[in-house]
Amino acid sequence: MMKLISRKQRPARNLSRRRNGLNLESLEQRTMLAVTAMEDPDYVVNEGATLTTGVITTQAVSLGSMWSRFEGITRTAPDNVYPDATQLPTDWNDVTYNTGNPSFTGHNGLGWVAPAPAPFHAGGVNALSGGTALAAENTNGGGGTYVTTLYRTNFTGDAAATGLSGSSVCDDGCAVYVNGTLVHSQNMPNPITAGANAPAVGSEDAFTNWTADLTALGITLTSDNNNVMALELHQQSNTSSDTGFDARMSYQVPGGPAGTRANDIVTAPTTSASTFYYDVAAVPAPDGATVTGVTGNVYDATTVGVGLANTVIGNVTIDSATGDFVYTPTDLDFNGFGQFQYVLRDN
Repeated sequence: MMKLISRKQRPARNLSRRRNGLNLESLEQRTMLAVTAMEDPDYVVNEGATLTTGVITTQAVSLGSMWSRFEGITRTAPDNVYPDATQLPTDWNDVTYNTGNPSFTGHNGLGWVAPAPAPFHAGGVNALSGGTALAAENTNGGGGTYVTTLYRTNFTGDAAATGLSGSSVCDDGCAVYVNGTLVHSQNMPNPITAGANAPAVGSEDAFTNWTADLTALGITLTSDNNNVMALELHQQSNTSSDTGFDARMSYQVPGGPAGTRANDIVTAPTTSASTFYYDVAAVPAPDGATVTGVTGNVYDATTVGVGLANTVIGNVTIDSATGDFVYTPTDLDFNGFGQFQYVLRDN
């Protein structure tokens, strides 16, 4: 199944468009639609799907967030278990779990380490840089003693939220929990146990996108900072030379103003809002000149902006009133990521 990425441009109220942290040329002099800027918030949809409108998306956990961590879970007894035996039925990923009282103390007797910035890695993971180094024992450079590391971070939620979306790099496998409930499993064994290897070598080159239905899972977020996103990271074997992760997550609340798009804020003006196709392959790409209407090309994302011939793999037609779009493939043999961009503005 092909995945299609659309990147929504988010003009600021100072009449400049911000893309990848750079201020580009001013748009035409008109009132911009106010939106909430988020770090690389891609929309991944299946063929034939439409972009949901009337939904407000809020980023809860960003890349580089602060996480508490627990290292030292091994493949064999006695430390091949989660550090929650003294607190059961409260699990290590629950909201009420006490990180100050683990049932064993893990790496160097440190227990849960004070929050530090992601990404976390050891041995070198292609998609990750900076952040916090993990113990050498997590890789073959330190004997490959440890198989699993645990992470927790708090975030502010909304009781009206009905969905989650996130993305993560996990080398080799990971499971993600929100308030104690599993919301995403990536290259993990079934059942998931503390001392288990990931079943295969994980990707270290790209983020994996995922979604979760809060209503179906029975998860209710709270409007305070007591919500917990937890993640367990597993190695594939004791001969693995690297490990690491970073992740981000957003939640969706329905019932925004009619015509709002994902990432709009509730107070955004919606009168006569329009959506326009933006040609990402135009070089150079001055604002305004590349707003070409409501139809346009979809490109192979790997060929845009990297000095290669921009490869067209399909076309897109956008409903200028709602932001919904229909993608029609032209290269039926293409397997990968397609990309197009669009602009929101008030008339």
